[in-house]
Amino acid sequence: MNVQSATKYKPYENPDETNLCQEETNEGEEENSEETKSKFWILTALAAGVFFGLSNIFVGKASHFGIYSREVVSVGALAFSAGYAIMQALYGLVCRNRSIRVEDKSPGVYEVGTGKINWIYCLCIMIDGVLTFFTGVLIILSFRLALYGNINQGLIAALFSLTSVYLAVYSWKFYDQDLNSFHFLGMLLMVTCALLISFSKKATQGAVVEVYGEIIPEISPVWGVLVGIITTLLFFCRTILIKEYHRRFKVDPMKLTMHSYIFQGIIMVFVVFSQELASGSVMRDNILGGGFGFLGNALANHATTKGYVGPAAALTNIQVVLQVLVNAFALRQVPNAMQIVACVCGICGSLSITIGLSVWKKLFK
Repeated sequence: MNVQSATKYKPYENPDETNLCQEETNEGEEENSEETKSKFWILTALAAGVFFGLSNIFVGKASHFGIYSREVVSVGALAFSAGYAIMQALYGLVCRNRSIRVEDKSPGVYEVGTGKINWIYCLCIMIDGVLTFFTGVLIILSFRLALYGNINQGLIAALFSLTSVYLAVYSWKFYDQDLNSFHFLGMLLMVTCALLISFSKKATQGAVVEVYGEIIPEISPVWGVLVGIITTLLFFCRTILIKEYHRRFKVDPMKLTMHSYIFQGIIMVFVVFSQELASGSVMRDNILGGGFGFLGNALANHATTKGYVGPAAALTNIQVVLQVLVNAFALRQVPNAMQIVACVCGICGSLSITIGLSVWKKLFK
């Protein structure tokens, strides 16, 4: 679709009536309608949350050893290409395509028809790759600080729901979406979540915590919360980048994910293996964390581009519950009462922002 033909956009009113970034052209309306009629994006969003949770668990375990592991690329482009091919095949089956090999006419590294390098697409994957790289670094740092603060790492994952707040403000600013009472309630709950985690326990002077057999001086949980909040800003930037690029150029989110991972792999392969050699640890956790992270990102990109951004982001919050439960049993990081309330506030705040008004209208219409 010609980008120049889409210059005016319909204000975003609510998730039931229109899609975020919906274009006011006949072609755009038809495409968005076809995308959102299918509910497959709901399943992909939930699956993304599960894979994110599994990825966070392995990343959290590796965080103590200083290894950047969220998107490990030790298996190179082969694993990414295989993952992309599997997701494309599944999508083709869901769309009831007789042939799994769907003809790909979406933008890529080379322009369709001309074979010339698509510099805009290349710039997009480079920006996304860099953002994902630094997001991964901050994720593992926040998990490490939570580990040294002796708090459940799943609570840090709960803070990642702050992305919903940024998306609500973004929609209000650029798409004329009114901030209703559910948005303000969600923001209040998210702020409460961050404050409760920060003050849920105090690090006493001289206190220590045992981490995988090592004795580490205990630190304040405020540091983990602070880095977690900064991480959410990068989450927000990535979500908007992918959504806007898909809206403007109709790029395939799976293809974008694959190329972005290959690019960032070039950046971090040296970091991964240099730290691997320095620590002498096993690659198992890193490979699992990276693999689950890739699948989570691919599914999340599909959900946010084919469905509604807010609800899709909310559904991935299942990762918080999964990580909190696993860490509580495996690492004996049992949350105290204040931390449990904080976790509930984080999840409820995200749900209130993204689907609160829609659910209210359906229940009381």
